Amino acid sequence: MRNNQKPLLFVDIDGVLSLFGFQSDTRPDGVWINVEGIVHLISASASEHLHRLAAPFDLVWCSGWEEKANEHLLGALVMPVALPFLTFTAQDGANARFFKPASRENHAMFDLPGYIKARLERAEIQGVEDLGLCTYAEPARFFSYRRTTHRGEPDYGRHVNAIALMK
Repeated sequence: MRNNQKPLLFVDIDGVLSLFGFQSDTRPDGVWINVEGIVHLISASASEHLHRLAAPFDLVWCSGWEEKANEHLLGALVMPVALPFLTFTAQDGANARFFKPASRENHAMFDLPGYIKARLERAEIQGVEDLGLCTYAEPARFFSYRRTTHRGEPDYGRHVNAIALMK
């Protein structure tokens, strides 16, 4: 159990801090960084937003980047300390149940809502509720990078997801 009583805020990276899907002539403001051979455009406002959010929330990386988020982003975002991060490895026996085979070879589908709920319950956080909303399945309500990519559309819009834990 955590000693600090600030709510947790899970921070995603891809499509939130690391921007993509834009046309070359409409590139957002930001700084390019190379992460293990992959170039990422980090939003110009990301550092300011994270610093502001760090006052009322305990920030936690919630990304497939896992520990690499601290390794590659702390300097670019001018973050004073490393953030804790969630791990998403299927090799961890406790996590294997959240990975389902995908139709694409060497890929898996990951049950992120189920994983987060299980981690919160393991941390003895009560009253976890999954609203069961799917950004992919509800285009009138949500932007979705995955849906836009599957449809071959030029852009997917932007939205912010937040998970806040309150005492």
